[in-house]
Amino acid sequence: MRLPVTSNSQLFGLILMIMAILSGPWILDALPLYNRSDFYLATDQHLGSYPCFPWWHQQIYQEKSDLDVALIGSSYLWLGLKTPTLKNIFEEELHRPVNIVTLGYRFQGQDLAYILTKDLLQHRKVKMIVTYMPMVDQVSEYPHTQLYQFMNLYLDRELLSAAGPLQFFSIWGSSILGLPRHVVSFFRHEHPVPSTLEPTFGFSPERLSHQTKTHTIALTPPPLPAEKLIFDPIKNPDWDFKGPNLNSYQLNVAKKYVQLCRSYGVKLVLLNIPRDREKRSRPIERMNWNEVLGPDLFLVGAPTENLFAGLSKEDLNDLYSDSHLNVDGAEIVAKAVAPALLKVYQGIP
Repeated sequence: MRLPVTSNSQLFGLILMIMAILSGPWILDALPLYNRSDFYLATDQHLGSYPCFPWWHQQIYQEKSDLDVALIGSSYLWLGLKTPTLKNIFEEELHRPVNIVTLGYRFQGQDLAYILTKDLLQHRKVKMIVTYMPMVDQVSEYPHTQLYQFMNLYLDRELLSAAGPLQFFSIWGSSILGLPRHVVSFFRHEHPVPSTLEPTFGFSPERLSHQTKTHTIALTPPPLPAEKLIFDPIKNPDWDFKGPNLNSYQLNVAKKYVQLCRSYGVKLVLLNIPRDREKRSRPIERMNWNEVLGPDLFLVGAPTENLFAGLSKEDLNDLYSDSHLNVDGAEIVAKAVAPALLKVYQGIP
């Protein structure tokens, strides 16, 4: 097959152009041409049907106050714990205003949570972060689908070290495809837009809202002491760790996430999200995160047989939509786990 060049100079020029394209993301990200916040402003203001990016930019770059609690994770957490309810409980217990926000997104990806958390901790002081580990069916070996939109290959190169060849070339290739958008951002000044998530402190009930019910569900779960909600191999060992283990990319990113929180002195809670419609006597996780990631993080969760005590199968169906908890379910979870989150926050032994 003949090359589409007629001279050595054209061949040399073609090679240079290919090299420039392949190295473009790294060169562009290494140059101090624009601020990190431009990554958020230059990105489509809606991630799917959810208004993520304006809220992220506001909380990371516009707000300056300290955060008591930040909840960071994908839709199971974003829609599974009602932020205003948790905030009210904290304020009633602590007798002062409490700053709690949720930074949520679609599709599971601890790599995306890592970058959000990193940017947040670089700009605001956070006392406690609540997130969750991938669930049984969340086994993708690929980076988050939106990671390339604002990941800086130079500033976030430590995240690349967690990637194997598959993830590395996936991130690199998507960064090449996103290169024109970043180049355009040099010449177009973006302005922050108002976030629709501010009234709910980041909680997004827009898609998975109240379902039509023919009866009333009690939204106050039976109270459980904090000690029964926090995993402890001696005092509260009644958790099931059923696997499968995280794949190498997920595990490497999870370890870096924990290290990041440690480096800023942030308390880290891994919340167990009740995602199905079954009543179980124990919270279920894929792995014992204290053994895998370290004893200084806290596993918090309520057995669904206690969380949804007294509810019929019909009641449970009314608390879920598309395998996610809806607003009513999110309120039950917030009320149930609040005592444990308060205990971790206050540092009570």
